[in-house]
Amino acid sequence: MLRSGRSRSIHVSRILTLSAGLLGVLGVTHAEAQAQDAAKSFSSILTQNTRKTFQEVAGYVRENPNAGDAEQAYRWLFQVATTFGMEADAIPLAEMYLKRDGDQLSSKSLAFQVRSLGLIKAGKSKEALADFDEHLQSARLRSANATIDYGISLATAAQLAGDYAAARTIYEKLPRPFFLNRQVRKICENRLAKLDLADAAAPEVTVQDFDGKQVTLAAYKGKVVLVDFWATNCPPCLKEFPAMKQLYAKYHKQGLEVIGISLDADRQLVDGFQEQWKLPWAMTLSGSDRDATRTRYKARTIPSLFLVDRDGKIAYVDVRGQALKAAVEKLMSKE
Repeated sequence: MLRSGRSRSIHVSRILTLSAGLLGVLGVTHAEAQAQDAAKSFSSILTQNTRKTFQEVAGYVRENPNAGDAEQAYRWLFQVATTFGMEADAIPLAEMYLKRDGDQLSSKSLAFQVRSLGLIKAGKSKEALADFDEHLQSARLRSANATIDYGISLATAAQLAGDYAAARTIYEKLPRPFFLNRQVRKICENRLAKLDLADAAAPEVTVQDFDGKQVTLAAYKGKVVLVDFWATNCPPCLKEFPAMKQLYAKYHKQGLEVIGISLDADRQLVDGFQEQWKLPWAMTLSGSDRDATRTRYKARTIPSLFLVDRDGKIAYVDVRGQALKAAVEKLMSKE
């Protein structure tokens, strides 16, 4: 139990300061860490200890809802929940926070996000979409980027839960508060177009590798395949590579394959990049089939990632970061 009074406030502040620092370290190191099969790793130790701290801080706000630093504690809890995939654990905390009066709009937005993500992961799409609707009612008061990130996270979670209809609904509703923003509309239209491919047979791949041999999905029959449209001048694309290398190293022998389709025109540039980054999977140029594969996959923008299951169906579209890891693990666990 935490002690009462001023010492209790100091204690939680120290927890938040230490954990925030660790969380910052994770954001850099986890993405760059080498694949490890050991029972323990830096990220697993950090996750375990952060979960322990999460429970302690959660207990603190339950016992001290009116503490001077309760707002800070709630915000930290919501940020950790979304970073570590602990939204289901944080649903009661989000509900407590949303019943409070006079709290910060940004924290309420985080609370909505945590609750809706937790609900959709639990298969309660209807309730999650109701939260999303309520959030959109005041979306004009917030950053469009923050709302887009929220919508994408929610739609990705819906895909992982197997609810493609909910994912579509999210992208249909997301542009409405920003009807004058052409960029938001294009983002959602592009995502919707790619979602049309989900839960259906993957389009054929007809690009050629650097030896002039055609790369086809048929050659990977019975395997899980990540089709990655990218380019060397696309920072978000490059950001995915460390995690992709981890997943490839861990699951390749179990049947995970990656087909890299670069939108670059210069083969030597991509060849040198692949060697420098030590990317061990098949690499091709989109121009090798005059962008025919890219057109079939509706990859208008990059990065565009498609996970094809062992039956040759597209299981997930545009899952990135921690969601990509969860999606690959889910597919690899199916025989």
